[in-house]
Amino acid sequence: MKEFDRRLKNDALTIDAEVSAEWRARMDASLRATKRLPAVAPQKRAAGRLWLASSLTGVASALVIIAVMNWNRHEEPPAPEVAALPRTVPEHVATSPAASFLDIRTAEFTEPLEEELQHLQSDLEKARRNMRRDLEFAF
Repeated sequence: MKEFDRRLKNDALTIDAEVSAEWRARMDASLRATKRLPAVAPQKRAAGRLWLASSLTGVASALVIIAVMNWNRHEEPPAPEVAALPRTVPEHVATSPAASFLDIRTAEFTEPLEEELQHLQSDLEKARRNMRRDLEFAF
């Protein structure tokens, strides 16, 4: 770094620049026209009051958020008990040791599940057709 500073200073000394008298006069006039700024007394800082105000604002906003979140909260109905559901599982499966910790029930297929099954079957059929087409193309 010292080497860099030395080289810069040497380069600056080799620069031959002249300033015209008119430019020098304008610069001097500009410097004389400037005024010193009056010294300003340091103001007392209200750091303590600012800290208190920001703390109270934070607490108030947290309370408002909690109140708004809980204002329109809907009570969810309790889940139906598992024992009330009918069991259609064979008796030997329901009484097996594994069934003691498993919840074994018959799945009820509704329309959305049947539609999903149809969509899956059509996707599989499309994939099968694409695979056959790709294999025919390869050979």
